[in-house]
Amino acid sequence: MALCWEYLHSLHISLPRIS
Repeated sequence: MALCWEYLHSLHISLPRIS
C-alpha cells in the first residue's frame, strides 16, 4: 500500500514539474 501512496505522490509532483 505504501508503494501506491508513494507512486501517487510522485505523479502529483511530476505532473506540474513536466508541464
